[in-house]
Amino acid sequence: MSASTSFPASNSAQVRVGTAILALTCLALLAGRFTLDRISPALPNVDLRWGFAVLLALLTTWWLSMPTYPIERSIPKTGYYWFSAWALWMFISSAWSPLGARLSERLEDIFLLWFFCSVSWLLLSILPAEMTHRVFNWLLGVGVVYFLLAVAQGGGAQGRLAAPGGGPNVFARIMLLAFLAAIMYLIQRRRTLIAISCASFFAIGAVMSGSRGALLGIAVALLLAFIPLIRRLGAWRILLCVTGLSALGLIVAHFAKLDIKTFIERRYIEQTFEQGYASGRVVITQDAWGMFLENPFIGVGLDGYYALQEVSGAFQYPHNLLLSSGAEGGVIGMVLLLGAWLSIIITSTNARPLSATTLIALVAFLFLVVASFTSGDYYDSRYSWFFGALATIAAQKTAPSYYAVSRPRVANHLE
Repeated sequence: MSASTSFPASNSAQVRVGTAILALTCLALLAGRFTLDRISPALPNVDLRWGFAVLLALLTTWWLSMPTYPIERSIPKTGYYWFSAWALWMFISSAWSPLGARLSERLEDIFLLWFFCSVSWLLLSILPAEMTHRVFNWLLGVGVVYFLLAVAQGGGAQGRLAAPGGGPNVFARIMLLAFLAAIMYLIQRRRTLIAISCASFFAIGAVMSGSRGALLGIAVALLLAFIPLIRRLGAWRILLCVTGLSALGLIVAHFAKLDIKTFIERRYIEQTFEQGYASGRVVITQDAWGMFLENPFIGVGLDGYYALQEVSGAFQYPHNLLLSSGAEGGVIGMVLLLGAWLSIIITSTNARPLSATTLIALVAFLFLVVASFTSGDYYDSRYSWFFGALATIAAQKTAPSYYAVSRPRVANHLE
């Protein structure tokens, strides 16, 4: 996958078309495993991912057939090569999957994950930085829509917020990604009041989702990026934002009739610390780790965890991307996954100082990686690969040496 061509900002027609295709790709990633019958039982059980895949394949091929402009330097794809190798190995591991594994579903997930992420990597590589930066604008809009839908739907039996048709864990990830998009606006000193207001909505949504893994993930990611964020925002600005978030959060919770205090006490204090409730993660981890120890080199095969777990059919997957790769793909699967993660981090941080886009995309990537240790399957990792791609590519595009041989630097607000 080579990014040997690029469209200059002056070629606005091609840039607009490419940006529209990128928006469609983001929509495909956002939709997840959406089927028509989730809208209404009367509709057929059709997986919309294949419709998105065919449409994106046709549009991207047509777009790339337009006149292009060569540049002298390609953007490194180290992370993409590692990611593709990991996806390919997990796909191959289906050859030794045990009886009872849901191969058609899991092979479909792996292929579509690779396809959508490959299209994302390609578009992010070719489009100008000022266009790919719009991802954060889209995230803000999606976050507002999801929050309003979740509040309108209500908290359900456990009081956990989730958008219609999705679960609380996925909802929490969308809320926190939108929260990071609001932080991007604060870094740029643009629409500060709107950014703080939106951030308060998203923070409340994430807390009320009850997703402990997502909150742990964002806490770790923000801690790792604490010094760069302090330098970008400034200590006083952060203090002002925290104060504003708290005040606006209380106002929003009051009008939305969300009993945050009671929910936090019940979900995070009583269930987590007092009762030690872990949603079956202890049993899941023990089973998956046992499978890895019994088949350390090549694993038990794709979806072998589901077929071989001790409590048959109780859990769909290990809820831990690294452990799942180890149990089903052996040490080879784990090494390829770790190699992909490390290559993205190293490539993103090689260019100093980090641009705002690179910093926030890297924080999003780290957040999703940490969250993948407590929830989600292979296809659920799609967000992490997207933001990993954005972080590495943004780092290269904002490097002075890149612009010395390609095109004028992007606007200052992207830095």
